[in-house]
Amino acid sequence: MAIRHATLPLWQEKNSEQKRTYLEQLWHDLTIYARHKEFELEQGSGINFIRSNETTLKTILNMYRRVLLKETEQVKNILKSHPAADNNEEESIKKTLSLLENNPNLFNMNCEPGHFTGSALVVDATSGIVLLHLHKKLDKWLQFGGHAEYETNLFDVALRETQEETGLADLFNMAPDDQANRPIDIDAHLIPAGKGEPKHWHLDFRFVLGTNSLGKVSVDGTQESENFERFEFDRAIAFVGKIDQSLKRLIQKAKKICT
Repeated sequence: MAIRHATLPLWQEKNSEQKRTYLEQLWHDLTIYARHKEFELEQGSGINFIRSNETTLKTILNMYRRVLLKETEQVKNILKSHPAADNNEEESIKKTLSLLENNPNLFNMNCEPGHFTGSALVVDATSGIVLLHLHKKLDKWLQFGGHAEYETNLFDVALRETQEETGLADLFNMAPDDQANRPIDIDAHLIPAGKGEPKHWHLDFRFVLGTNSLGKVSVDGTQESENFERFEFDRAIAFVGKIDQSLKRLIQKAKKICT
């Protein structure tokens, strides 16, 4: 069963059949996390999908809390020690901590209030040129990234998604060694409802990845991208229109690291 996003309606609005389907998907995903961690789930856990109620949901979420305890604590430590660059980033950190407190399955796309994502700004290691793509659906210039696929290391998520979306195989972390696997930027943004998905939060951990193969990236579009564009740092920061403030903040941070 492939991972999928939670579908409308939200838990409180679901009928019994929808709740059972949702609980079965949550349980399926939990068993995968447990298997990756060699965590033995109790067979007599009392999970009864026929009894699709709030108690059953809480039972499963408590099991997520146990299975992903170490990873959750690591993320909390990152959030609490991350230096916010502005009020928006500070609010993003607060929002993420708040959601994490009540939703131990934030690593999972099936978490209805929101979930973690990983993204990266791609920078040519020699020239300092930044690569962005124009997102077809959002009509905005963005960095590359996406959802976790049962990963709990958000740097790995950002690296995999960026490799898939750019075709670049030589990507590497440009952050200082003492910041390895720690994001350089954190952004929480609300995704509107659409295509059977509820309104939900993307809690994005953002990194900067270097490459020596930027010239090999085609400017042609893909399924998600209208096209790709190369920007000098200052041009991207000064760009008016389709680059939002959180991305400009990420670019400014990357410039300090890369130049």
